[in-house]
Formats: sequence, C-alpha cells, structure tokens
Amino acid sequence: KLAAASVTDPSLKASATDASMRFLHAEWAKGSPSVPFLARYRRDRTGGLSERELRVTLDAFDEATAMRQRLSSMLQALRESGRLTGDVQRALEASGSLRDLEAVFAPFKSKRSTLAQKARDAGLEPLSVALLGTDGAADKERALSAAETTAIGALSTEKVELLTALVSEAMYTCPVARSAVRDALRARGVVVTEQRSDKVKALQGKSAAELEELERNFRKYLSFSKPVSRLQPTEWMAISRGEDVGILRVKMEFANDADAANARWAFRAGLKQAFAAGLALNPSSRWPRAKDGVVRAATEDAFAQHALPAATTVLRRELDDEAEESRIRCFTRNLRGLLLARPLHGVRSLLAIDPGFAHGSKAVVLDGRTGALLDKTVFYVLRGDAGARVAELHALLRKHDINRIAIGDGTGSQETEAFVADAVAKWKVQQASSDLTFSVVSETGASVYSVSEAAAAELGDLDVLFRGAVSIGRRLLDPLSELIKIPPMSLGVGQYQHDAASSRLTRALDAEVSGCVACVGVNVETASVALLEKLPRLGEGAAAKIMHFARAKGPLRRVGRADLLRQSVLTSRQFEAAAGFLRFPSSPEPLDATAVHPESYAAVAALRRHLGAEGQNAMEATLKELYPDVLPGNLAPPTDAAAALATRCGFDGVDSLRLAVRELLVGARDVRLDMPTTAPTF
Repeated sequence: KLAAASVTDPSLKASATDASMRFLHAEWAKGSPSVPFLARYRRDRTGGLSERELRVTLDAFDEATAMRQRLSSMLQALRESGRLTGDVQRALEASGSLRDLEAVFAPFKSKRSTLAQKARDAGLEPLSVALLGTDGAADKERALSAAETTAIGALSTEKVELLTALVSEAMYTCPVARSAVRDALRARGVVVTEQRSDKVKALQGKSAAELEELERNFRKYLSFSKPVSRLQPTEWMAISRGEDVGILRVKMEFANDADAANARWAFRAGLKQAFAAGLALNPSSRWPRAKDGVVRAATEDAFAQHALPAATTVLRRELDDEAEESRIRCFTRNLRGLLLARPLHGVRSLLAIDPGFAHGSKAVVLDGRTGALLDKTVFYVLRGDAGARVAELHALLRKHDINRIAIGDGTGSQETEAFVADAVAKWKVQQASSDLTFSVVSETGASVYSVSEAAAAELGDLDVLFRGAVSIGRRLLDPLSELIKIPPMSLGVGQYQHDAASSRLTRALDAEVSGCVACVGVNVETASVALLEKLPRLGEGAAAKIMHFARAKGPLRRVGRADLLRQSVLTSRQFEAAAGFLRFPSSPEPLDATAVHPESYAAVAALRRHLGAEGQNAMEATLKELYPDVLPGNLAPPTDAAAALATRCGFDGVDSLRLAVRELLVGARDVRLDMPTTAPTF
C-alpha cells in the first residue's frame, strides 16, 4: 500500500496497477532489482513506470519492511513498560512513514527517572486515571467519587506536583493532541533567526577576517523571519548551515498570541478526543478545586514543556528531509545533464590545454576517436616573443592535424583563451579551408582525477601535471566516458551537497550514474573498466573480465553478447541485467549492436517472418500500413491488433515490441545527439 501510494502520487504522473505492484514486489523480494533493466525491458509488467518512479516504489518496499520491524519492537517495548494503550497502538499502526512512526513513539523513549515515574511508584496512577477517566459517553464528564475527591484534596504539595506530572505525561503522549500541535506549528509557525551574541563556535579556528566573511555570507539571515509554510528548501539549508557553524540562533515560534492560543485550543481539542472528560476546559467547570488546578497545570505543562518542543523537533526533521530531497533532486538532475551532454564527432585530433602561469600551460594532443594520448608539451602564454609562441602552436596543429582545441576554465583561462583565439585566427588566414575551432571547458574535478587510481591505471607513465589536461580534453570528446571516473561530489553541480546525508546522496548519485550509462549503452570494444562497471550488477571485477575477453579475441574472432554467457564471463543474473546495455558493433549478430535484449532475439526473428518484409524501408512500410501504433514516436494507446502481434511473435508486451521496432528502424542511435553540448564552440 505504501509503495502504491508513492507511485500514484500526482507529481509522478503514473498509475500503478495491483498487477504491476505484485510484479515489482516479487522482483524486490529477489534482492537488489536492476532499475534500468526494469525500466527498459519490463515496461509491460511495471505499467510503464520511469526509473524515478521505480526507485520510489522499491524504496517504499524497503521503508515498509523497516516500518514493520520498527513497529514490532515499539509495541513490544510499550507492552513491557505497561504504557501501551489502544490510542497509541492505533496511532502507531496508522503511521504512513518511519518519520511519523518515530514521532508517535518519541515521548515513550525516555529511560531516565521522571516525575511521572515517581508518581507511579508513589501509587498515584489510579488518581491520574480517575482524573482523565470516562464513562464511555463522548464529551461527558465522569464525576469523581467522594473518596477520589477526598484523596486529591488531601495530597501534599509534593504529591500534587507528582500527580500533575503523571497527568501531563498522559496528555503529551496523546498522539492526536501532539499531531494537532505539529499541524498548527506547520501552518502558523514562523522560523526566526538572529545572529548569536556569543560566537564561540563560529570563532573556533577562525581569524577576524574569516568571521567577517562568515557574517557577509549569512547577512540575509542575521535578522530573519518567515512563515514555515513559505520557507524554501534552499533557505532552510542556509539557515541550518549557519546554525551549524555557530553564527545563527534559530527558533520556531508562533507569529502572534492569537496563533499561539489557537494552537493551545487545538491541543486541548485533541485531548478531548482522547479523554471524554472535559479536562477543565470550561471555565464554569464545577469540578473540585484540586482537580481543576491539577488538570489545568498538567495541560499547560504538557503543551508548553513537551508537545510544543516536540512539534518543533519533528518539524525541523521534516524540513531537513524536504531540504535533503530538494538538494539530492537538484544534484541528480544537474548530474544527468552533465553526463548526457552531446559528445564530439568528426574530431581528428584534439589539443587540450590546462592553463597556468608560473609553470606554464600543460598541453596534450589526443586522438579524436579514442582519446589516446599522442603528444604533450608546455606553453608559456605570457612569456617570450608572441610570434614565436603562435608559431609553436601552429607547428603542433600541423604535426597532428588538430581541428579542435579545449581550454580549461581555471586560473589563466582568459589569457590562454585570448592567445588561442589569436593563433586560430592567424591559422585560418593561412589555411582558408581549416575547420579548426576551440572551446572553453569546465575543469572542475580534473585535479581530483589527476591523483586518482583510475588516472594512475590509465596514465601511469604520464606526469600528474599533464593528467588534468587529458581529463579536460576527454570530457569534451565524450563527457559520459570521462566524467564517470570522477566522484560526483567533485563535479560542482550540487546544491549544499556536502550537507546531505552521505549514504542517501551516494545511493542517489550511484543510481543516476548507472541510469545514464545504461541509457546510452556501452561499446564493449572501446569502453573502459570505469564505464563498464557502472552498468547494472557489474562491478569492477566483472567489467575487467568483459573487457579482457572482448579485446583478447581480436578482430579476426568477433564476439557477441552470447559469448559472455557461453564462456562464463558473466553469471546468468548479471547477463540478464546488463546484456541489453552492452554493444558489440563487430558481432556476427546485428542485434548485438542495438538496445534489443537477447531474450527478445527469437521474437524479433518471428516478427520479421510475420511481416515478410526484407530491409528497413519495406518493414517500415508494412508496419505503417498494418500496425502504425508500434512505430517510433507513436504515443497512442496500443490497439488490440498491436497486442495480438506482440503475443504472436513472443514479445513480453507492446512496449517490448515497440522497443524492438524502434531499434530495427532507427538503429543504434546515440541518445546524446539530441542533447546540448556543455561547451560553446568558437
């Protein structure tokens, strides 16, 4: 139910049927289902859910399991302590998330000795029950017996305090009342921030200049107030960071006395639902003075000292969760755009320059097709004769037939760009037909790659100072293949990403990288281990085995997908999850170069036989005449004829049929060709 509710959320724009939920639950129960595989090759069984929707669903299954386990332990703990009531159990069982579950259980967590526990030890619990008791009729007071009235009146001041604490505990552990306060604070509360007068934490290890810089960074929040309901996730991120570094003091309160009074009324109304007695809410109550005083004091204590602080804590956690969701969503969206940027085609050789002043600009020449290192040198952009520098660059262009230059955007980039622009202009005067162009490329993360194990494995003999230039050039040639070697946190596309929970962010980023690689597919004949290991269920070991197997065979013994299973390079489970994303352009089986999964090869053969059409044009004409709703780009609901064709040929469903038809007619087209490039051309 939790998974279905998550998927049918209007923001996801998808409908999940009971059948698709049962299928996904079965896949989840097998352990670690491959989301890219399910999204592409099981669309007919998942209801056409996207990768994001599938992840939401599978996460919901995980949360539901965790909730069941946590609920069981909570109920056991409450039974053992004798504090489990029907209302509490119903509230726990009705919780829609782990956060809600923990919010209900929070007041029962304390293990230290409290006044309420001392009251129980003193035998005051029967009087507490009497004060909050009911005869079962809604909103009707249960009159105290004469003995109970006498007992309350005879209590010492200390015992009255203990009894008040015990009644207060029953009130602030009431789920309905606590929820009412939280809802009121969410709707009418405001977040107030101010600069801390004591800057002990902010000053630790910082100079006066650094503290001034810190104050400038948070100047918006040094005196800030905004309703919780209108607070943006980015604002809460900034406020949380300011509080963490010790420059801000953060409070949540009601905007005015009227809102605070309404919250108190909502709290008491919630108590009235749980306890049918009037709880001294009516000023004209005829209760004995002792009861009136105890209940009123307990109500105020429960609200001010427990329910309101607890609501603040829960609300802060909700804001933290919302902010974390926002920054992870922003990070993954930006990361996807970066990884799926359009690669370069038609590059013969590329000159990549990592700008620098003192030690010169490091430059490398790369092969335009494979990215292999061809040459390296150092340019001193601001040193020596300008004509000699241009001549040196022209000589390099001529030697390697370079038609593209990539310039890193770090220190010295503007000066290097001006030098290159001048040199390119003079080159085109000499070479009228030249197609030489240049681009300024983000070098974020290049230094991280330079000292990484991946760089050492690929460029072990190359000086570390030149490795950054290689990364700059390769990320322009093929952004996906190069950027997956760099930790996403080092790519500079996140939003307060260092404040996010590391495990959650890491899972989201790993899933996004895997999804991007699967979306494009991997050419086994040219791919690196770093790229292969990002595919579903392929780790570094399996990726290395694939690359070694494919390259060891050589051009005279062409291999394909089936060989991976036949030669035990992959297990059957790995093969099922990854085979459709592996491309073998030189395979004897043409479908090995497409996105068609090997499990559908027989169905594709049956489709060809059924259509009786040879060649792409003839097949397209036949489909257009008989089954137009399976052609690429047709988003209309499938007809019965299309469903019958899918069944007859042995496809999993119409979606699988459409995938096969698209690959047969369009071919293995790189989806990134429709994406923008990350670096403008000059």
